[in-house]
Amino acid sequence: MKKYLMSMVALLLVVGVIAGCSAKGGSNASSQAKEIVITAKNMTFEPNTITVDKGTKIKLTFKNEEDATNNLMIEGTNIKIENVGAKQQKSNEFVADRQGEFKITTSDTGMGSMTGKLIVK
Repeated sequence: MKKYLMSMVALLLVVGVIAGCSAKGGSNASSQAKEIVITAKNMTFEPNTITVDKGTKIKLTFKNEEDATNNLMIEGTNIKIENVGAKQQKSNEFVADRQGEFKITTSDTGMGSMTGKLIVK
């Protein structure tokens, strides 16, 4: 009887630990990506400045409201969202792992005014 009681107590402790680890607000909450949308519209990026903390996981969506296929690149990184058709959007997830200011551009030389800035604190 004593062994049975000890086994039940151990099982309840394990179930409690597992339930605590999977509850909302636990360690899973910090893995959620911050969603940011950059829109190409009227030959500009909106917003044109984005500020995040170092270590932030980001889901970056590039929404192309222009009438031609477009690209978005963040200079000094390997982050690119390419071949986004007119009136289409694409996303990319990454971690802002370096501090600094990074220029957001398009690879289309005819759209040189489309620039922005990613600031990682």
